[in-house]
Amino acid sequence: MLKIEISVQTLRVLALVSSVWLTLEQVVPVLGLVFLIEAAIYQASLTKFFDLDLVTMFKEIQKSLLLIPFTITAPLLVAYMLPVGKTSTSDIFITLATSGILACAGWLLGLRLMKHPLGDEIVSFGRKLSRKT
Repeated sequence: MLKIEISVQTLRVLALVSSVWLTLEQVVPVLGLVFLIEAAIYQASLTKFFDLDLVTMFKEIQKSLLLIPFTITAPLLVAYMLPVGKTSTSDIFITLATSGILACAGWLLGLRLMKHPLGDEIVSFGRKLSRKT
């Protein structure tokens, strides 16, 4: 596992060092490519060490992937309604705070609607907290 981590970190460092010669617009795709290579390395490791192929992994995390639309819908609407042009720092903070709160609310709603196992854990934790107070 250490060899895998060393190779991944080496790729990241090389990508970041490229920012000395490349513009930001050129470095971003390089970092994207590095992350794709990292994902392939990690997936190969999962297959090798745990016999977990890509299809099986996606079946296992399917419910979690379905939470993404619940989490991003409201923040995307907030971003869409932002005025184009100059905005003050307080406007940016309010937008960020609102988006974060709405993302959390959407995620919790998704947990409930999708009957995700983590939703039951959160409810159980809440009950334990309420008993202690």
